[in-house]
Amino acid sequence: MARKLKETNARLERFIEMLPPDVILYVIGDHGMTETGDHGGESKAERTAALFAYCSTGFAGDEADRQIGREVQQTDLASTLSAALGRPPPAPSLGNLLLPVLPNMPVAHT
Repeated sequence: MARKLKETNARLERFIEMLPPDVILYVIGDHGMTETGDHGGESKAERTAALFAYCSTGFAGDEADRQIGREVQQTDLASTLSAALGRPPPAPSLGNLLLPVLPNMPVAHT
């Protein structure tokens, strides 16, 4: 498992190096797994999944809110990704915005 995670990290690093500066990258797992590689069960390790976000221009929200291992609700992903794309959230959406993984965006004043 550790070897595969290192391989995945190396691929992500190479991929990020090629990204244009105006691109946001979200990598979201569909499920977690145990230390032995099992998945599809009821343990917390199997029910949780990873979320990785990268934006060369930085993110909104406080740096303290972007912490490794912080749990977020899956229902917040659709609202957050919609906001990052400049689109309204799907209706009816129960999710909240995850500000720590939204890009810094200029605010239009009218």
